[in-house]
Amino acid sequence: MNSRQLNLALAAAAALLLLAGGPWLFSQMKSLPGTGELAARSGQRIVMVAVDNLRSDADCEKIRAALAATPGVRECEVRLGQLRAFVIVDAGVSDDSLLSVVRRAGGAARIPER
Repeated sequence: MNSRQLNLALAAAAALLLLAGGPWLFSQMKSLPGTGELAARSGQRIVMVAVDNLRSDADCEKIRAALAATPGVRECEVRLGQLRAFVIVDAGVSDDSLLSVVRRAGGAARIPER
């Protein structure tokens, strides 16, 4: 196979790949946040809190509700399988305040080492 045939074969393979994966790629691109959404989140950060004693969905919901009621918390999700809480907070919210909230709700909280 000479280089011209190889180039044609590679071009055809790339075209087929783009044809098959193009719609998925386009949908992924459309789901990205716009500049307005990103600018609105510029003063926020994500904190991961390890909650070592999660045993049930009820534990997760109790901790999630406590975090959600905390001033400066914008979003939170507590995952039983990972023993983690993922919290989006305003920049001024300290890690210690989040740990205190989780502990008051009954969780054994810590910030994992990075």
